Amino acid sequence: MTSILLNNLRRTFRSTVRIIILVIMPLLFMHLFIPKSYEVPFRVALIDQDGSVLGNGLRNKLARSFRLVDVKEEDLSSALVNGILDYALIVRQGFTDEFLNSGHVAVEGYGISGPNVAAAVKNLVNSYLSSAAPIAGAARGNMGSFHQGVESFTAGVVDVDYVRTSHNSRDRTVGVLGFLVQFMVYMSVMTTGLILEERSNKTQYRILSAPVNMRQYMTGHLLSAFVVALIQVFSVFLFLKYAMGVYFGGFFFSLLLLFIVFAIVCICMGLLIISICTTPRQAFVAVILLTTPLVMLGGAYWPRSIMPNTLIRISDLLPTTWVMIAADKLVEGGALMSIGGELAILVAFAAVFFAGGVMRKVDIAK
Repeated sequence: MTSILLNNLRRTFRSTVRIIILVIMPLLFMHLFIPKSYEVPFRVALIDQDGSVLGNGLRNKLARSFRLVDVKEEDLSSALVNGILDYALIVRQGFTDEFLNSGHVAVEGYGISGPNVAAAVKNLVNSYLSSAAPIAGAARGNMGSFHQGVESFTAGVVDVDYVRTSHNSRDRTVGVLGFLVQFMVYMSVMTTGLILEERSNKTQYRILSAPVNMRQYMTGHLLSAFVVALIQVFSVFLFLKYAMGVYFGGFFFSLLLLFIVFAIVCICMGLLIISICTTPRQAFVAVILLTTPLVMLGGAYWPRSIMPNTLIRISDLLPTTWVMIAADKLVEGGALMSIGGELAILVAFAAVFFAGGVMRKVDIAK
């Protein structure tokens, strides 16, 4: 079984055509269709006239969540009007002394980009100062103790990223994932199709005449197909996140898990296709003919809501529909538990495809 797995991986990645279709083409399509400036962090300026540890801690905290811009106080108005800044904060002279004595001092804030930006910055500043207030109380007017406490507190704060998002950007995220769905369907036959190639050139029968039974033979092939699918999924997601700068927020790993489950569905679907076809050419033609309606009706190219009701009902019978519905929920901020129903449906599709493909293989073995 291990030898079959390793041999299939070598055969897959020695083929230039397979590498192009499985990995390079998805990345190329996404590179062409994703804007470089996919998400833009809020741009914030902090003018610290106090120069104390409290102001420095606030600056460090802001730098972890926003893009800090250096602007002089006299240039604030023009920077805000010209779009150089989204929001500006000013820490006046004597801020730390007043905070140490009272435990509460307001930071001046200016912005014209709308309430979302102001709320994000104010929430971070208020959270930081509220957490520093007990330190001021415990210091009892001792500036040295207060500085030490603030430094320790600042080292352990939790970072939060704020970015400018919109329905259009979320739609683009779902759209590029649609390209991944398309090429994963291609992958279904390009990997499991190795079984059909071996059947056509009689290699399968020579292997089964050795001390290898049908179960070991099929397990080796399916494991190799799964490894290839994992490489495809991980390479695409890492490319989107680190090369293209696509902002996934907190749903990156949930999306990753979703597409790993869909990879299993694709492999099982490929197994069913090659069990019906008699030659590799038939299988490749079949997957090309099936892919376009699968991804179109499934909502990989456009929202299903624009389709007629009849097509929507038909699309409910396709696995691509459910992976795109689940992806849309996650991109909209849903938790992993919110797509439990969609994951269950995908697993059911995988079970049906696998059962159909395996029963055909049992017939061949007999």
